[in-house]
Amino acid sequence: MTVMIPWPRREAGRHSRPALIQALRTENAKLKAFESAANDFFLRLLADRDDVYAAWQNAMRQCAEAETAAVCMEETARQLKLENVELLARLANVDAVTVPPAERDTSAPEDQATEPIPVRALWDALGAGPVQAVLPPSHEDPGTGRIL
Repeated sequence: MTVMIPWPRREAGRHSRPALIQALRTENAKLKAFESAANDFFLRLLADRDDVYAAWQNAMRQCAEAETAAVCMEETARQLKLENVELLARLANVDAVTVPPAERDTSAPEDQATEPIPVRALWDALGAGPVQAVLPPSHEDPGTGRIL
């Protein structure tokens, strides 16, 4: 059986051993540079991830502190409202005017009850209907010619 694989020739040219070694070394150098760049990029990604995680932890800590402060402020506000209600009640009791109930003496003539005051609509009081214009007193009535 014959081997049908074309073996590289040992003569100078494109597939000579020194040229092949040089091409492999060049490719190896390119791959190492690519690997180094990928490692640098991966380290930057890890550093960014660590920074984001630290910022997230800081935000969660600040959130917890804010919730604690809010609870304390709500309790303080509730206590201040209760104290305010107590102080308003004390002030109302101190400033209260206490007068015993009394009855008005109506024996004098000027204290006698009067008749109720008649209240009418404006046009009834002026003698005008709702469809007539209310004129000032210096105008003449066009129907009668008299001064109103």
